[in-house]
Amino acid sequence: MAATSIQIVDCAARHLAYLPRHGTIYSLFSVAAATPVWATTDARGLPRTGWVIGYFPDAPGDAIFTEPPPELRIGPEIQDPFTGDILLRHGETPAGRAAYTSFRGPHGEVEIHHRAIRAWCEDHGETFTGAIWERYVWNADPAQQVTELYYLLA
Repeated sequence: MAATSIQIVDCAARHLAYLPRHGTIYSLFSVAAATPVWATTDARGLPRTGWVIGYFPDAPGDAIFTEPPPELRIGPEIQDPFTGDILLRHGETPAGRAAYTSFRGPHGEVEIHHRAIRAWCEDHGETFTGAIWERYVWNADPAQQVTELYYLLA
């Protein structure tokens, strides 16, 4: 595996459809599979971008790695905002300056990249706020999966 390349990027907010859940980076896919958000999004005709977002709005320290799991908002990235309700909520990732990396390969490698971002931030005097999100392009072939990681910076 190649070394993780970290950049600072200016992020725009991204819209997602979700139902609130709790999870870690290890349970993210099982949590996603168990939520009815996919069928509800399709039934409402909400246009997807092709990406999936897993957003931890408040995950300080090592919260994304440990139990009890933090709040996780997971669902399809949606092209435009919509009015949410009890069955389907509208959310968005934060806009702003973030530490970023991406990789192609199985999601099981995600911890290595999360830890690399954290080490890079520490080495470069950057502080993350606790808002963390992952974006995915899913593929049945794990070697073709794409994952992006974002850590909002203070």
